[in-house]
Amino acid sequence: MDASPDFPVAFDNLRVWLRKENCLDETRALFVTCGDWDLRKMLPAQVKLTYGDTEVYYTFYSSRKQSLTPLTRSQSLDPIFKRWVNIKKVFTTVTKIPIEKGFNDLRQMLKALGIKHKGHLHSGRDDVRNIAKVMKKMATWTVLQPTS
Repeated sequence: MDASPDFPVAFDNLRVWLRKENCLDETRALFVTCGDWDLRKMLPAQVKLTYGDTEVYYTFYSSRKQSLTPLTRSQSLDPIFKRWVNIKKVFTTVTKIPIEKGFNDLRQMLKALGIKHKGHLHSGRDDVRNIAKVMKKMATWTVLQPTS
């Protein structure tokens, strides 16, 4: 993790990639999360902490060929960051299996689906891989729609 970029660089890289793929609006892509907290609470709070209350984001890397529109206080985040699929909601709706409080949600879903958990809990890369396994299974049973 020491070699990982700080939030402003990582967020800039993500937005540049989303722009390149024509996915900054909410109609071309959809994030999948395991809960609502990351995109509903944490990302807006991190953006506010990093960029402040006024002009919260501006691409300042001169090596970028594409410039991104600065985010203002009223805009706050691109539309893509305001819609997502909470895979826990999809799981409980489709399987009718409740997620028990006090136990790891992701592990419960994987176990119920007969999928082996790999890696470490709360490790970003491992969680993404495991969430993707649940998502793929859910996508065979239903069309994934935004839950946010």
